[in-house]
Amino acid sequence: MNHHRQSQQHTSSSGFRSSQSPYRNSTLEYLKREKFRRELLIEQVHAKIDALGQKGALLEAEQRAHLQSIPGAIAQVALTTLGVRSLPAVARHWYYKYQRLQEAEFQLRQQAIALHAQLQALVDELELLTIEIDIQQNY
Repeated sequence: MNHHRQSQQHTSSSGFRSSQSPYRNSTLEYLKREKFRRELLIEQVHAKIDALGQKGALLEAEQRAHLQSIPGAIAQVALTTLGVRSLPAVARHWYYKYQRLQEAEFQLRQQAIALHAQLQALVDELELLTIEIDIQQNY
């Protein structure tokens, strides 16, 4: 008889759980899908950061080569004394390319900042989803 009572209690408690189970399971599955999406997005951001690092290395090499293409002291004296407009065409071209390289470097830095912010936001979301999944699984 005691065994029969335990069986009835188990059935009633499992009946209660089964009524919550679809909601809990669907929530848990949703959270797991969202966690998986964030993991994929994090991988994509890491790939973009790697590609940006390669672009930065190429830009740095181009800047170094460009700066070595004209003696620095001559360029500095010419720019400070004559101004850009009065420089020979070759020197103006060098200076304008230097400006373009500086702008490209600035843009790469801005992209890096944006990607790192995006990565941090995704990591934070992933942590929250992990916590929510743990709560759903344990309660």
